[in-house]
Amino acid sequence: MPRTVRLALLLGLAVWVSAARAEDELARLGAAAQPQTGHRGLHSDFSDDDPIGRFMDLLAEGAIGDARSLQPQVCAAWTRGRAASPWSGRFYVSGVEISLNRLCGLDERTPR
Repeated sequence: MPRTVRLALLLGLAVWVSAARAEDELARLGAAAQPQTGHRGLHSDFSDDDPIGRFMDLLAEGAIGDARSLQPQVCAAWTRGRAASPWSGRFYVSGVEISLNRLCGLDERTPR
């Protein structure tokens, strides 16, 4: 098998694994993230200019579908700013650890 074909297969597999890991990151919340009841709408202290904060607020409220729609913006912001951030990108929602590195398909071991 030519090298280029092997390389293309490996690259395709790596992209597929990253996408599957990212999808699993939010799916792990499952029933643990129960939506808050009694609220008349979702309030967030974060604007669209801060997708990571907005994403965290949505997950805290149990709005996983809405949070999932922000994933591209969250990953772009995290990829752009993680090298300069003192934060690890890990946080907890209903006792489940979420990692922005895993969500975005980034290597957890990559030095910042």
